[in-house]
Amino acid sequence: MKTSSAVLGAVIMSALAACSAGSARTVVPAGVAAGTTAWTTHGRFAAPTAALPLPDLRTYQPELVPVGAEITLVTKRSGAGASLTVTLAGVIPNRLYTAHVHTGACGADPSGSGPHYQEEKDSHQPSVDPAFANPANEVWLDLVTDGDGRGTATVTTAWFFRKGEANSLVLHAAKTHTEPGMAGKAGARIACVTEQFGR
Repeated sequence: MKTSSAVLGAVIMSALAACSAGSARTVVPAGVAAGTTAWTTHGRFAAPTAALPLPDLRTYQPELVPVGAEITLVTKRSGAGASLTVTLAGVIPNRLYTAHVHTGACGADPSGSGPHYQEEKDSHQPSVDPAFANPANEVWLDLVTDGDGRGTATVTTAWFFRKGEANSLVLHAAKTHTEPGMAGKAGARIACVTEQFGR
C-alpha cells in the first residue's frame, strides 16, 4: 500500500511548522510500498551567524535562496536504485535551480561540502571528465520555480548511495555543464542541506 499524497502532505506540513530555521527534521512515511525504503527531510534555510554558526540548512547567497526559504527532500530506495525528489518554496520565482549530491556535509565555506558523489569515482577530483561527471553517474537535478517561487523535480538512479559517502545536497546558480573540462560544474554554490543519503 502506498502513502496517499494527502496523508504525506499533512505529515510534511506538520513537521515543517515545527522545524526552526537552519535545522532539518526527518520523517519516515508510513505505508510505503513493500521493498521500498523512504524518508522525508525538510526545513528552512538560515545564514551562519555567531549564534548559529553551523546550521544544517544554510544559504550562501540570500538574494537567490532567502533566509526562511523551505526545502523538502524525499529519498526512496527500491532494490538497487534510488529516487530523490526536491521541492523548494519561498525562493526566486521563474528561475532555474540546479542540485547535486555532494560527498561532504555543509561547511561555513561553500566549498566545504566537497566534490560530487559519484557511483564510479573519478581518480581526479573535482571531476570534470564527462566519462564520470554525467547524470548517470552522479545526481543532477534541474528545478524551475513557478511564479510563486515554488518548484519540484525528481531524479532517479540505477544505484543507491554508499553509506557515509553522500552527505549533502548543494544548490547551484546555473545549469550543469556537460562538455569536457567543465562537466558537472553548475556555477556558484548558493545553498546547502546536510543530509546522510546512504542510510
